[in-house]
Amino acid sequence: MLLRMWGQNAAGAATVAEAISAAAALPPDVLLVDYRLRNDETGVMVIEAVRRRAGTAVPAVVLTGDTAPEPLKDLAERGIPVLHKPVIPQQIRSLVATLCRRPACHA
Repeated sequence: MLLRMWGQNAAGAATVAEAISAAAALPPDVLLVDYRLRNDETGVMVIEAVRRRAGTAVPAVVLTGDTAPEPLKDLAERGIPVLHKPVIPQQIRSLVATLCRRPACHA
């Protein structure tokens, strides 16, 4: 809803399969994903699946309330930016704008 308020197209998904379907219908310029999803899936799984399908490293951000060291270390090793909940809308806007200045972003 926040992205739409900023004039952006956005699609939501709760699972990897839903994310792949949404990305097929509306190719993403950037992915904003929660770390923990339904059915023991993670945002990292979404990022990997959508990137594989798109054939490009779609920029991504993980939003999480998780403070366990293992997931945070994994995200850091993958070079995936993390925003910790609660997230201030301006943090999202600023990071998305930064990511969309990169060559991989179509915005």
